[in-house]
Amino acid sequence: MSIARTKSFVLLQAHPGRNVLFYVSNPKVKLAPADRQGPLRHDVVVLPISKGLEFLDRAREIPDWTWEPVRAGTAKVVLDASLEGQPHEVKRTRRLHDFFRAVGVPRRQVVYLTQDRGYEADYRQSFEGADGEPLMKVMVHDFWIRWVARQHAEDGREVFAARLAAYRGRSRRRERRFLALTRNLRASKALFLLRLLRDGLWDQGFISVGGLQERRAFKGFSQDELEAELFREAPFADLNESLRPLLPRLEAFGRIEFSTGEPRQRFREVMDEGLAEYGRSWFSVITETEMRERVLRVTEKPLKALMNFHPFIVLGNPGSLELLRQYGFESYPGLFDEAYDQEADPRRRFEGVFREVERLCALEEAELDRLETQVEETVIRNAWRALVELPQLYRDRLDPELVGEVLTPA
Repeated sequence: MSIARTKSFVLLQAHPGRNVLFYVSNPKVKLAPADRQGPLRHDVVVLPISKGLEFLDRAREIPDWTWEPVRAGTAKVVLDASLEGQPHEVKRTRRLHDFFRAVGVPRRQVVYLTQDRGYEADYRQSFEGADGEPLMKVMVHDFWIRWVARQHAEDGREVFAARLAAYRGRSRRRERRFLALTRNLRASKALFLLRLLRDGLWDQGFISVGGLQERRAFKGFSQDELEAELFREAPFADLNESLRPLLPRLEAFGRIEFSTGEPRQRFREVMDEGLAEYGRSWFSVITETEMRERVLRVTEKPLKALMNFHPFIVLGNPGSLELLRQYGFESYPGLFDEAYDQEADPRRRFEGVFREVERLCALEEAELDRLETQVEETVIRNAWRALVELPQLYRDRLDPELVGEVLTPA
């Protein structure tokens, strides 16, 4: 039996912000808020951390009593970096090591949570045996998949039944070939959209875009800085050169947002929306946050298609489909050539995905209808897995295992 099931523990969040342990399905977890005044008995100190380690600038605000049980070996510190796929950086890790040395916390009491499957290997290669001290424990957690799964922890069966009925009632003729949700423009996402414009495929899809002006304002960028961010990826040098002149055309669209008929306070606030566009197109192009050379992570983005009965192809990291299979989902080899998923080179992977988009856009609707019929059972099983089984899997196994692993001595 895991520690998570036998030990009640108090979670002290030393700074505000979303963190993975706050969302675990475990009634034994008791949360002490970040503004807690005065000492308490706690078992875990959680620090939501970002790329820039801003929490270190406020570290003096954390009272010394916070660290006392950690120093004594009766509590753990969790550095929750699982909201992003931040790769390992030696300089950044050295700052973390220096901080814990300064507050007298042994690194063996520290757990680093990340989405990056390669983080631990890179960390150990850089620091194993460097100063004679044990290293931090590194654990992988896909925060955003967990975040989406919790949306339907209570109503998954009802949502599945309603969407299944809508799926079976979809027209055999549809307005567009594909759906692409591109909220925050990053390098590979921008190149995909510009390539659609260049090759005359833009009108073949329902495409949501956060907008270049919005991205520039959010990052505080000048136009030159924005272009440097979008066209900096070395593997895409040839595409960067040929597609950069089309950027004004993309910017002219502004922000394109689909409506669900319900008021929302911010762009795509709900992680899983039952968009009508799923039923008015044949497949989704999942534009992931990055395209790297190795297996890294898969985010919540494919879950949106899975929960909405939509086959998909992934413009992302190698092994994305394999990571989804580890969660019990099936891919669609009968619809797409999925060889791209095993391609390590980002440029060739991009081309492999785009060729498939071109191919399916060129098919007659009767052929698309036939292909969809072939994968119908897979589409339905995936939706059931995403809406009903995945929330239960987290509640019954994955959450207790996560908490138990955090509390287990290194």
